[in-house]
Amino acid sequence: MVSGTSVDGGESLQSLRRALEEKRPRIQVGVFLWASSNLPRFPWRQPGRTPYEVLIGEFWLKESNPGVAISLYERFLERFFCIRALAEASQADIQAVLTSFKLEEHASGIKTLAVSLLKEGKKDLPDDAEIFLKSSGLGRNIIQAIMCFSYNLPVAVLDVNTVRMLSRIFIAVLPSRPSLGLIQAIAQNLLPERNPQDFNSGLLDMAELICCNEGSQCRQCYVIEACDHALSFSS
Repeated sequence: MVSGTSVDGGESLQSLRRALEEKRPRIQVGVFLWASSNLPRFPWRQPGRTPYEVLIGEFWLKESNPGVAISLYERFLERFFCIRALAEASQADIQAVLTSFKLEEHASGIKTLAVSLLKEGKKDLPDDAEIFLKSSGLGRNIIQAIMCFSYNLPVAVLDVNTVRMLSRIFIAVLPSRPSLGLIQAIAQNLLPERNPQDFNSGLLDMAELICCNEGSQCRQCYVIEACDHALSFSS
């Protein structure tokens, strides 16, 4: 549902609801088609990952770039294989792993985060989103990723790319500056009950690789027929 979001006027809200009902099947089919022929771009978004593995991958993706995050992911896990190992490591040990990636300034931050999360979860990472939110340095999109890709919960995962893509798909029925809460509600409304992991992974990858900030590859997009932005150029 998209009730309670910041859409101006009842008519606009009704238009958005109608657009969601119309576009949802095509978007779901398109995203699943993409996911069926493209493995998840990032290893920590593949099935069977632990909450800690997802946390580490998403944290370094946020603090660096895709290439660095992928390279650092395996090396970091080899040295700090669980949340307790990271929490109990010295800052110097963490810096030693990060130096070659020029990320050593983040050693203190990720150690503090690990200590905080371990304290809240007692033995492992907590499985409560509100506890995650209270932990310093952890963004909502990372929490969403953990909830979906590790706990397999039907939670829509947003990042800057999916926000851009969904804003383009529904641009004809959205306010000029839609709130993040509204885009989150749209993403949650689109999320299928079955296989939310595949859908989230597919949408995240399509948004990054196809629906680019500059030079979008609309003709290669699996949801082009549902996209207001793409159709405005072809009409």
